[in-house]
Parts: sequence; C-alpha cells; structure tokens
Amino acid sequence: MADIILIDDTLGTNIISLSGDDADLFEVIGSVLYLRAGVVLDYESGNITLDVTIEVNDPSLGGNPDSTTTLSVQVLDAAETNLDITPSGAISYEENRSTTDVLVTLMAADNAAVTGYNITSGDPGGTTPWFEINSQGEITLTAAGISASANDFETGENSFTLSVAASDAIDNLGSSAVVILTVSDVDDETPVITAIADPITYDENSSPTDVLVSVSATDNVAVTGYEIISGDPGGATPWFQINSQGEITLTDAGVGSAANDYEIGNNSFTLGVAASDAAGNVGAPVSVTVTAEDVGTLTPLSTDERDEANIIFGSVLEDHIDAGAGNDVLFGGVGADVFIFDTSYGFDIITDFSSGEDVIDLSRAGVTGQDGLTILDYENGNGALINYTEQGDQILLLGVDFASLVTDDFVFV
Repeated sequence: MADIILIDDTLGTNIISLSGDDADLFEVIGSVLYLRAGVVLDYESGNITLDVTIEVNDPSLGGNPDSTTTLSVQVLDAAETNLDITPSGAISYEENRSTTDVLVTLMAADNAAVTGYNITSGDPGGTTPWFEINSQGEITLTAAGISASANDFETGENSFTLSVAASDAIDNLGSSAVVILTVSDVDDETPVITAIADPITYDENSSPTDVLVSVSATDNVAVTGYEIISGDPGGATPWFQINSQGEITLTDAGVGSAANDYEIGNNSFTLGVAASDAAGNVGAPVSVTVTAEDVGTLTPLSTDERDEANIIFGSVLEDHIDAGAGNDVLFGGVGADVFIFDTSYGFDIITDFSSGEDVIDLSRAGVTGQDGLTILDYENGNGALINYTEQGDQILLLGVDFASLVTDDFVFV
C-alpha cells in the first residue's frame, strides 16, 4: 500500500507500529505497508475510506511516539461480474433444429453491464464448434451442429456439458457456469406405403363410390391420411381422390372425364401417392398406375325395337344387356355379363348363362329376394325356368341346372 521512509541518524532503534480505526487491516513488513492477508475490500459495504496511523518510536529518546503520519486509503468501486446464470442445470431441446432456433437463453447479473458471453469448454466440435452464444446469451446450433449428433437423437451422443462465462463493459470475465444441453427425441419416422402389385385396372363407367384401388402404409406411430400429390390430369379440378383409409376413387369431375371412358383419351394414369402420420411426417410418394378398362357397350335398342322379339348378342367384354319387352333370345358372349329384366318383359331365353360369373338383375321388377322366384327344372335337366312376376314373366336359362342357382346369381331390390 505504501513505502515507509525514515530520515534519522544511525543511533538508536526505530520501532514502527500502527494505530487508528482501520489499523487491524494493515501490517508493516520491513519498510512497506501492506493489507493483511485475507482482507477483502468491499466498496458496497460502505467503508470506503480506511484510516491508519504509522507511528515511529526510538526507546532511547524521551517521547513516545517520536513521529506519526496518518494515511487515508480510498476504496474505489469496480465492476464485478456475478455469473449467476439462469436457467441452470439440465436443459432439453428437440432434435431437428435450425441455426435460428434458440436452444436456451442465459442471463448473467452484473453491477455494471454484461456485454457478452463465451462458451469456454465442452463443445464437441472443437475448432468447428457445434454451439454458439451471442451477446444476448442465446445459445444456438452452428451450421456444423445442425448436421451433428447435437441435432439428431438417433445418432451418437445426446447430452453436452458446456462451460459458459460472461464478460462486462470493463472486460471483467466471470467464472464459468455449467450448462447441460440434452437432445430430446421427436417422431421423425415417415410412413412407408406398402408396395402395390401392377397392373391395377378398373371398369369404365364407374361411380364416385366405386373403389378403384386401396393402398396401405406402415408407420412407427399411426398413419393418419393419404394424399395424391402428382399425376392427376384434372389439375385444380382433380379426377381422382383418396380418403384416410387409402381408397382411391373418381371425383365427380373424374366420372365425366377420360378417366371413366375407355373410348376417349388416355386410359392409364400414374398417380404419386404419399402417406402422412400423426406427427405430421409425410412419406416418400410411390407411383400408383391405374388403368380404365373397356366394358361392353351395346347399341341401345329403340323403343319400337325393345318391344319386339329380338336376338341380342353380347361382346367379348362385360356387357349389360336389356332387351326390353318381347320374347327375346340373349347371347351374352365372353365376359361376366349382367342381364336386366323388368315387368312385362315376356318370355326371354339366355343361351349361355354362367352361374357364378353372369348375373340376372331383377331389381327393376321389384323382386326382393330369391324367395320371390319360382325356379323349375326345364325338360329334364336341359335348363332352368325362372318365374319372377305375377304377370307370368319368365326367363329360361338353357343348359343350367335349376338347383345350382344361388342368391349371388341375382340382383334384387
């Protein structure tokens, strides 16, 4: 604190002592005044002027003390950094962050002003750090940290212990505080659509309720929906739609488009379909190709022709045959055909009905079930004779065993 210089002759012995209100804070070693070891000066305590008197006495002389001088030591205020960081301890953040996402904001108290923070140790990135902290105490991931295990729960280490220090306006650097950052897991597994076997075909002239194909997907949590993201020729007015069960159908616009009419335009459509899950993850799209198939379309008979006795031939495809009134002979041809009948149709013959493949539609005639029919053997096994109205309308199925007919061979009301 001060050098003590004595001006005296060489005779006698000089004894130096201290007195005054704050003498206990000081000591003299040799000819130098020091603060005693362990004394801490504290401006905030209020005792900012320390008074000490230095006394010199030579016992061989008469006076005691022989000389004195008083020193007043002024305690000056200094900025102090108290790195009381909040929050402290373990701090969790979700994986898959960006460089702008703040993982945690630290705050340090100072009697002057905290001007900055530094991560002093604990960053696994070394010279290419994974973490950084700005002057506001916000810890974020660096570009290197984004692609490191610090941002991916599934790979490598998930917990990182950083030492952080704060500095103030006069470059005081506080002692380091420990901040433990832990990566938490989020559901980032995307759903996967099960492979679909080609080809996928559907009959033209379908309705919006007809399911063209169903897709399914798997996920670690739950698949919640599907979306057609590409390939729909309808654009803003889509031809195809898919529901949350993965069922693809035609929209109202699709019913009236080339997607539902084999004879016009393109008949094959490759749709990009993706599944989503409860966490909002969307899986990679898969290609689903659906193709409209031709069904037999017979030229409709005129009103006069329908009331006559006609011979009608189906095609090699699936036909819907309605001959109208009159005693008609019907040849379905190859394919699963539907023969349509109403009341007052008279006596009709189907020459090539195939049970289990072809169908007799009696819904127009108001028949509600097989118990409304009378089915008889025709000429000892040469056919089945069906009576389906009280007016006596009949259908003869040539070459069909009457006992072989089942409910699925008919369409009822």
